[in-house]
Amino acid sequence: MKIRSLLASMFAASLLFMTACKDDQEVIVDNGAYEGGVLVSVEGGYNRNQAEVSYISSDLSQVAQNIYALNNDNQVLGDILQTIAVKDDKAFLVVNNSNKVEVVNRYSFKKMTTISTNINNPRYVAFSKDYIYITNDAYLGEKYVAVYKLSDFSFVKKINIEDVAERVVVAGDKVYVQNASFGYGNKISIIKTSDNAFQTTISVPNGDIKKTIGYGDNVYSITSDGVDSYIYRINAGATSIAKEIKLKGIADASNLEIANDVAYFSSANKVYSLPLNDVIPQYLFSASQSNDGTLYGFNVIDGKIFTSNAKDFNSPSEITVYSIIGSEIRKINGGIGVNGFYKN
Repeated sequence: MKIRSLLASMFAASLLFMTACKDDQEVIVDNGAYEGGVLVSVEGGYNRNQAEVSYISSDLSQVAQNIYALNNDNQVLGDILQTIAVKDDKAFLVVNNSNKVEVVNRYSFKKMTTISTNINNPRYVAFSKDYIYITNDAYLGEKYVAVYKLSDFSFVKKINIEDVAERVVVAGDKVYVQNASFGYGNKISIIKTSDNAFQTTISVPNGDIKKTIGYGDNVYSITSDGVDSYIYRINAGATSIAKEIKLKGIADASNLEIANDVAYFSSANKVYSLPLNDVIPQYLFSASQSNDGTLYGFNVIDGKIFTSNAKDFNSPSEITVYSIIGSEIRKINGGIGVNGFYKN
């Protein structure tokens, strides 16, 4: 009886101690080594199984290479990492030539599952409240959006697209699929998230679409006709163009990103900024060039502009980080074919 009384007293005291600790300070949960910072997609050379992911800390002081293999028993990620998308605590790695999407914990980079059912040359991925949308575009083959449940990654349906199925954005109650790739095409297909059915297709008035992104619940596409370029806005859930900004005299603009209501884009290796309520772009800087290449990966994250030069896809890529006004901050050696940067 005395032992039971003593144990009961100790248990009550421990509860009191834990309650006091909870009241005195916030309990901090360490999500993993890669919380915050920037994920870097390493495309790799074609048919070489060189796809990988790197990590750069927010202050640029720490760089970790090959974090997929490092955290998954040296497993090879695959062939051609097309893009990375994050949702909740997950990162989705779209491995194009391996016909799969690897899902990992975005903070620890431990593998969670592989999506490969009804995947054929996957390109990009987007998310609604309940679903995952993955564009697939096989050369001389099917073009479609594969839909999966976000809850358990189970396959739902395939939505055929008559044209190219490239970048994909969810805005409002619609899925917007860019029907353009490699600088050719001027259409966007629209799918309803309510029943995952195709609704309609719209065309941009001028130029071919270079890139389509989502920002502030709206959809933005940057296009070019070879002489001038344009930025188009489609309001969330809409099926028509809401606004056009003409970038007069700037040819072949691409790499559109938007941060804090300012658009950033490139033309060749020149980088520009443009507030969304303005019409005159400001030249910021020229990205590094080599005999084999120039600007390839591009993003604006937490007040910094990240760029990559993939060179010849045999040598390590050169990553250069600039301030938001175009001053060079740091150069970093990257993997083979660095093609993108993603806030983590």
